[in-house]
Amino acid sequence: MNFNDDIVMTLDYKLDNSILANSTEERFTKLFDVKSKWNREEMQAYMQDFIVGDELDKFLLRNAKSVKEQNPFDPSQTIISYMKKF
Repeated sequence: MNFNDDIVMTLDYKLDNSILANSTEERFTKLFDVKSKWNREEMQAYMQDFIVGDELDKFLLRNAKSVKEQNPFDPSQTIISYMKKF
């Protein structure tokens, strides 16, 4: 999967929360099995049952690595994505 595939998945792919794991760690791992990169808003949508507000930022800092990339549609902007740490 390449960067363009992740863009397409971001635009077109939605998971049903009811089929995802019911623990924070298991759900987090499952999300990265589905897609290699997630933005904060996407992660928040799937993790909101477990983590609220700025707790998500703390969780992502501990459990994921952030990657800054140039926005392919607007080179003046940067996109921050989160990837599996290990």
